[in-house]
Amino acid sequence: MAACVAFLSILKIDGEPVIEPAKTFAKAVNWDIVFAIACVTLLGNALGANNSGFTPWLLGIFTEQFNNIGIIPILILTALAACLLTQVFSNLATGMILCSVLAPMSILFYSRGINVSVFPALIGIGTCSACLIPAGSGQAAIMLSTKIFENGSSWAMKKGLVVLAAVTIACALSTIIVAYI
Repeated sequence: MAACVAFLSILKIDGEPVIEPAKTFAKAVNWDIVFAIACVTLLGNALGANNSGFTPWLLGIFTEQFNNIGIIPILILTALAACLLTQVFSNLATGMILCSVLAPMSILFYSRGINVSVFPALIGIGTCSACLIPAGSGQAAIMLSTKIFENGSSWAMKKGLVVLAAVTIACALSTIIVAYI
């Protein structure tokens, strides 16, 4: 990015540089959003780090709780976790945390005859479903740039929550269907 900015500030059209970095970064960048995303990404990566202890702690809780539960509630809870956590954490950090927790548990599920190949797809789809902030995903940026989301109306935010609920339900149902195929 630095090379691109340097090139565009050197390149002149009609005697004027294409961009003036000081003006562009001062006025055209929403630094609140940049810092919020950076903080959430940092927190998510810290929680997903091997030496943080967060993943083993979660694994200890979930292994005991889910050892005797059927696959359908586990798939629904995984879909909920993936779709909801990705709204506030980075997509990659959410995926890493869920994969770290579900990988060891998958051995238990597989020994019970459960098709565990649905978990990576469920986590992948769920973590890419961020739709409440524009930086969450490509579809969120498109959806939130439409007219109904202008001025941050509460009706528009409710519509975003409906989209989130629909994606979560579709994600859970599709993996339940695939788990039994």
